[in-house]
Amino acid sequence: MILFLDFDGFLHPEPCYDDKQLFCCLPRLENVLRDFQIVQTVISSTWREKRSLDELKVFFAADIAPRIIGATPPWQTISEIIAMVGYQRHA
Repeated sequence: MILFLDFDGFLHPEPCYDDKQLFCCLPRLENVLRDFQIVQTVISSTWREKRSLDELKVFFAADIAPRIIGATPPWQTISEIIAMVGYQRHA
């Protein structure tokens, strides 16, 4: 199972003007992920555009970071998103 994870508005308020609030909700998510060991994470946040995957993993606890398996490419169209998750809609 793969979780596509955005940061802004999910792991901290959006907009977030106080650096002390950045990732304020991350501990809650990490606690949930610990209960679901099968879940791997792909970063879909715009943060991926300015930081490497290793730089993004630093924000996460040592037991959660290895389960971050990648980041999405910059999306252009909904068809690219659908292709990424392997979903095909049948009419």
